[in-house]
Amino acid sequence: MLCTNALAALLTKDRRKRIGAASFDTFTSHPFFQKIDFEALERKEISPIFVPSSEKANFDATYDLEELLLEEAPLEARTRRLKPRAELRENATQEEKREDALHRMMEGMFEPFDYTTVKYDV
Repeated sequence: MLCTNALAALLTKDRRKRIGAASFDTFTSHPFFQKIDFEALERKEISPIFVPSSEKANFDATYDLEELLLEEAPLEARTRRLKPRAELRENATQEEKREDALHRMMEGMFEPFDYTTVKYDV
């Protein structure tokens, strides 16, 4: 139940009311995160739960390769563009229409978090 509550607090639509938005203390004081020693975590003294394999790729190499091949200046630093949502076909199934409506609703309800522009009340 604590995990569900923490996720709901992280996904609150109004970003001013999201856990951690006012201060980092609102995040660390949440009951779900209280057991974590954040100072030890910052000093990297806590072993990670998951370590990605160094033997294989942990990302979709095809997508990145396509981006490199399609860009005019592929090695230049740039912000990643979001691809516009494709329009539904006229003969779309009910399932496709429901999925499209759900995605559009989520895009409208949740604004992406940008740590470079957030202002904390100190």
